[in-house]
This record gives sequence, C-alpha cells and structure tokens, in this order.
Amino acid sequence: MHSFVGLFLSALLIFSASAANLYQQDESEFAAAEEDESQFDDMESEVDDQQTQAMTQMEAFLNVIPKVQEPSGSQDLSKVQATITESISLPRFFVGRSVEVRYITPSTGRPTMDLYDAHGNILLHVNPRWDTRAFVLNTFHNKRWGREERPSGFDFTSGVPITVRVEALHSHLAILVNGRILHYYKHRLNISTLRHIIFHWGGSSFKPAKLISLSVYY
Repeated sequence: MHSFVGLFLSALLIFSASAANLYQQDESEFAAAEEDESQFDDMESEVDDQQTQAMTQMEAFLNVIPKVQEPSGSQDLSKVQATITESISLPRFFVGRSVEVRYITPSTGRPTMDLYDAHGNILLHVNPRWDTRAFVLNTFHNKRWGREERPSGFDFTSGVPITVRVEALHSHLAILVNGRILHYYKHRLNISTLRHIIFHWGGSSFKPAKLISLSVYY
C-alpha cells in the first residue's frame, strides 16, 4: 500500500512539474508573440506617420495652387524669394507637351518638382537630393508612394545653373538635365490628368538657392 501511495505521489509531482514547464513555455511564447505584435504595431504606426506627413505636405502645396487657368508659357521667378512654393495650373496636358524648372543648384537640400492631378495624386515626383547624392523619381497614388527609381549620372555640383525638363512621350516621361536625357520613366498614371506643377525646396530645414523659372511648353 505504501509503495502504491509513493508511486502515486511521484507521478503527481512529475505531472505538476511538467504542467509548470508547459505553463512557463506558453507564457514565454505568449510574451514573445506580444513583443512581435508590439514591434509590428510600431512599424505600422511609423508607416502611417510617414503617409500622414506626405499627405500634410501635399495638402499644404495644393492650398497655394491658384484657380485653373491657361498657363502663360514661362514665368520669370528670378526676383522671387526661393523659399516660396511656386506652381502652375493648367486645364489640360497630353503627349508632346513638357514642363521645365530652372534654378541655381544648392549646396544641400532637395529641390523638388511634383506633377499633380486634380485629386492629389503625384504623377511624377522629381527629387534630386543634395544631402544624400541621390536623384529620386516616384509616383504618389491613393495616398501611397510607389517604388522609387534612382537613375545614376546626375551631377550634384553646387552653385551652378541647372535645367530639369520632363517631356511627355506615349509610354514614358523623358527626364532631361541640361538638355541630356537622364532617364525614361514609364507612365504609372494617365499623363492627360496632369493639372498642377509645383516646385519647392524640400522643407524648411534645407537651404534654398535661386529659382529662375518654372515653365510649361506646348
């Protein structure tokens, strides 16, 4: 009888120890899962913050756009303060037309030309970055950025005149710098929906240079 009781107690102790180990293992896995979920939430929150920031900047730019009017061809902005966002609005755009910005290159910053439709989408984001030495092209559609294209061969010399031109072709946008083709950007949105051209210096933290002109050519 005593032997049976002893075996029973031993089995009970082993079962209790196994149950405790399983509980600790489950608790550890649950804690790890909670940590992974927390990291995922942090990443999701960071992405949301970036998208919110992009939308805030976009809304700020759209607020400075005048009513749609026939563009005069070229605007002389040589006497305008470079920190001001400049824009041109147009009632229509199609293959064969082009847009162009001319400025004196900065020592740092991101002089940006954005081609918007009437709904806040950016058909083409032209963004040479002097702070990181990268020439970035992208499209902003349905509140999300697409895949960046980063062509090589852009000259990041400071303090010199530069002309960045975008020509609308049937299947691509041709990006020319000082008359030479830098890149062909395949259409991601319908180019005929282009309604606003906005130029800015990439944020108040960047030192602007001299803006010469922002133009539309027919």
